[in-house]
Amino acid sequence: MGIETICEGGMGGSAVVYIQLRNSFPGLGGIVTTEQDFTVAYRVPASVRIDELEQFSEDPVFESIQARSALHTFLRHAAIKKLDDYFFRKGEYRYSHIPRPLGSTDRGGYIYEWVHGTEGFYTEYFDDDLYRMMPVEVDDWNIASQLFNNAGVGIFDDIVDAEDGRYTKNMIMQEQNTQAMPERISKLWKRIDFGAESMTVKYDQLAGFVRDKMDDLIQYLGRDRARMLELVSGYLTHRSSPERLTDSDEMCRLVYDFRQSTASHMGLQELRPVKRLMLFNIKDVTAKKIRQNTEDIPKARKELSTDGCETLESEIRSSFPCIDGMIHTMQEIQTARLKVDDGDPDAGFKMFLRHFIAKKLENAFITRGDYSFAHIPRPLGSEGDSYSYEWMYGDNRCPREFIENARPSDKVWGLDGWYEFVELFAEAGIDMQGGLTYRTRYPSSSNEFANQIVIKQPMSRKEPDYISRMWRRVNFYEQHTPFDLGKLEQYLQSNEHELKQGLKNGRYETMLLAVRYLKGESFDYEEFCDLKNGIHKYRMSTLWHLNHAGFGAPPQGVQDIKLDLTPKRA
Repeated sequence: MGIETICEGGMGGSAVVYIQLRNSFPGLGGIVTTEQDFTVAYRVPASVRIDELEQFSEDPVFESIQARSALHTFLRHAAIKKLDDYFFRKGEYRYSHIPRPLGSTDRGGYIYEWVHGTEGFYTEYFDDDLYRMMPVEVDDWNIASQLFNNAGVGIFDDIVDAEDGRYTKNMIMQEQNTQAMPERISKLWKRIDFGAESMTVKYDQLAGFVRDKMDDLIQYLGRDRARMLELVSGYLTHRSSPERLTDSDEMCRLVYDFRQSTASHMGLQELRPVKRLMLFNIKDVTAKKIRQNTEDIPKARKELSTDGCETLESEIRSSFPCIDGMIHTMQEIQTARLKVDDGDPDAGFKMFLRHFIAKKLENAFITRGDYSFAHIPRPLGSEGDSYSYEWMYGDNRCPREFIENARPSDKVWGLDGWYEFVELFAEAGIDMQGGLTYRTRYPSSSNEFANQIVIKQPMSRKEPDYISRMWRRVNFYEQHTPFDLGKLEQYLQSNEHELKQGLKNGRYETMLLAVRYLKGESFDYEEFCDLKNGIHKYRMSTLWHLNHAGFGAPPQGVQDIKLDLTPKRA
């Protein structure tokens, strides 16, 4: 908890980007503090010393040139992010291409969501049939270029590498296992670097676009966000300091609300209740209906690995089935899909429940202060013999010796936080270590690496001596994550008060029902409805974190079996 600088993430011009884990975000309107640490990019002037990076910043007062410059870059980024929201909420494209801005400091730095992936790609590939170089197709490229240009934003400015004009920069590719010179790149990309040196923004044109589209912006973004965009574009146009801007108080309030909302999407707990999502009744559904209505839902599916009866795939999807029905999101989300062919037709839902229980225990541990950076991705849904969870871009580079280390890491050697993580879950009857599998990665080395640990920290060495907290534990198939269900049930009952304090209303009861389901106990109709409704509330909440465009009707031709759009009677 606090601020931890992990490594340098890149540099360009007069700025350096550092990767940090932090829970404090200063900026216009005030400091936003979260319960959970986020992985962020902290872009600072090259003159800032490394020992200053982890100092807590007070509320910026924007008196120095550096502080005003950082605010200016943050507001540019915020305006471009809201344009991105507007375009995909309107249906121009479905996958967000702009990371979230989070704040700025008096030291001239600004903070935004760190984007995990590979920077750049070759713009041409060799066509074996035509025997010549051909341009690479990039999904959403043309439409995004046109839309942002209409608003005065050069979204693809400064993306040509100075040393190799065939390669791009400032573009992060988030698709796993991409070829060195692919013919086509999926929509899983994001633009980074929003500084004035890298990206052109014609402020007069931006302000005119906002003015002309105001009614549309209100419809798709809401009145407050549309007004914020209007004020920000006006501030950027006139280059005023906040204290001299006529509407500075209103802009500060609206930007602060935007920053809080952004943090709530990225964080452990929502800062604002999503009341409108609770106004819908849940329809009863059957497994047959789910199977009939989930065909061809993923927009893209890529097999990543196969090991025995297990198959791991990456998907881009906006429809998420489970026992409670289907949830349709306005934004497409990259997910991992684990399929297990072990003869159990209910294998997917059981894996989902196991993952759900582990995730909720982790939330309680974080609330209690045991640790502050989440290591378990969010489970999202299931169907048949497979289940889906939040995609974790990274690499399986955790050495076996780190896993088997029987003491906490000293931050010089080992996997930071692993020992404590294993001990906490072992107390609850969940073995996070015993079921891990390993493989060798490099012909020149006999070292083994864990398949179920995803390292998200950028590393230059193949076999590092130390790995920070930027890792995730994945795959909750019973062979890899054994549960002692009796011990788990006893732990839940013994720690009822503490768990209820650390979790949202109803999550504890749903965990108990999930354990009973996994034990094979019989359910009456009311108990089964309670389980289904508890899973529904969890999935609506967790998909709201990942999908900041809201929820919508099903695609044309797909019957919506999730929501009855008739408000409940008071």
